[in-house]
This record gives sequence, C-alpha cells and structure tokens, in this order.
Amino acid sequence: MTFVQPTWLYGLLLLPPLAALALYKDRRNQSRLERLVASRLLPNLTDAAPRIQIVAKRVLFLGALSAFLIALARPQIGFTEQEFTRRGRDIMLAIDISKSMLSTDVSPNRLARAKLAAQDILNTMRGDRFGVIAFAGASQVEAPLTIDYEAVVDAINQLDTKSVERGGTDISASIYSAELALGKSEQSFHSLVLFTDGEDFGEDSLAAAKEAATSGIRIFTVDSDRTRRPTISPEQNRPTRALAT
Repeated sequence: MTFVQPTWLYGLLLLPPLAALALYKDRRNQSRLERLVASRLLPNLTDAAPRIQIVAKRVLFLGALSAFLIALARPQIGFTEQEFTRRGRDIMLAIDISKSMLSTDVSPNRLARAKLAAQDILNTMRGDRFGVIAFAGASQVEAPLTIDYEAVVDAINQLDTKSVERGGTDISASIYSAELALGKSEQSFHSLVLFTDGEDFGEDSLAAAKEAATSGIRIFTVDSDRTRRPTISPEQNRPTRALAT
C-alpha cells in the first residue's frame, strides 16, 4: 500500500497521548470519588453503565480520528498498466448553418435533418474521434476532436443559424478549419464530412479541397436538401445516401 500524502500519517502519533490523557482523567476522577466515599460503597452509589458508555465513546472517537487521518493520506493499493494501440479515424463533421438550412422542403427542416444525419454517423462509427464545425459565411470549431460522444452530440444539438455571425455559405472556410483541426497525416485516417445545401463550388472551394487532399484529408459531401439519413461505411470510409421519400 502506498500513500499520496503520507505526512498526514504523523497525526497518528497524537493518538497514544490522547488515549493516555483520557485514561489519566478517568483515574483522577475515580481517585476523587474514593476520597469522598468509601470504596465498599462505590458500587452502590455509582452506575457502571455510564462508565462503559464513556469508554466506548472515547474508543470510537479515537478510531474515527485514525480513519480520518488515514483517508487524508490517500492510501492506494497497487495499479494496473495497460498498453493499447488505437487505429480509429479522426472525423470532422462540418454542418452548414446558413439561413437556407431552415427550408422546410424536408421535414422538419434541412438543418434538423443534417443534425440527425451527423448523429447517425457518430453512432455508426464508435471508436473514432469526432469534432464539429459550424459554418456559414465563416466557420468555427464547436467541438474539438474527442471520443466524448456526449459532448459532440451536445455541440451538434446546440447549433442554430446564430452560431456563426456571418451569413452566406463559404465551404472553403469549413475546409480550412477542418485542416487546422485535423492536421497533416500520411495515412487516410483524417476525414471531413460536409453537410450543406450550398451552391459554393467555386475556385476557392476546389483549391481548399485540393490543399486538404495534400494533407491526407478525405472529404465527403452530404446534400442536406436531398438526404434523410446518410451514414459512412466503416469498412470503405465513404458516404452512402438515403434519398428522402
């Protein structure tokens, strides 16, 4: 057994003096009684039960004090070391939160569908790290890469059209944010999934996509106005789409 803060154990050295002090006090009280009353009359004039209770109370007090000091020393019994290799992917979910995502051509609206689709991907690919990016005319990371899926789901649920102040749809901004969050990798373990209904397919977006490709980031797009429940196949790492009916 080891102790994180063993200095507290020195407090246990105070217990014997406290016990001796209590015993001395009891004997002195007994001596005073014997001076006032004859020894043969003490059993008839005093009650033994209260004395037993006093002794028990003091023993319990000293025991509780000992346990308290030991607890402050923070005892620890052994430890276990375990090494493991993690081969999960790092996936950023970039969700378009522009006002056009409030369109109700799919129920209840495009943004709500995108949130559900993002959570489907999260539930399908357990063991991978996920992050969340919100983008419109600009982008910002709402949740960094993590395996805390509850935190990622909370970040997704809190997204609305006010999460990013600048309006519009700048897909290139989300790609650049994902590139910063994911970093460079020689292997294809980094992915970006774009949920958007935007028409931003200009030179900036293409240039950003090519730059991300040089960093080892694979990009998948999901059209929020046509897709109901998209998922990513864990085996092939590519999006599949289920068209709304």
